[in-house]
Amino acid sequence: WPEHPVNLEPMRAEVARIKAAARARQEAKLKAEEQQTATNAAPGVPTRPKPTSPEIKPSIAETSVSPMPTAPESSHQRELLLGLIVALLGIGAVYLARKKSSGNSKK
Repeated sequence: WPEHPVNLEPMRAEVARIKAAARARQEAKLKAEEQQTATNAAPGVPTRPKPTSPEIKPSIAETSVSPMPTAPESSHQRELLLGLIVALLGIGAVYLARKKSSGNSKK
């Protein structure tokens, strides 16, 4: 393939935006959990600080992806596929029957 320059900056900017959004969500979640534990903690009981990682990597489950809609006519497609298979088997049977009968008449 001939060499051609590729501008990767838009992709890098999008990745940086996604990472920043995931990091912000994770920080907000941690802050909410800390506030929840602070309000629920018994007086006089020390709480353990949660370890923080230098870089929070978003998981696949955290990305916002809309689910694919299911096809309501999937059973109809199944019926059509089965009909096609039966038709092809029938055509093959007729072809083999004619081939045998033409072979017997030539002998």
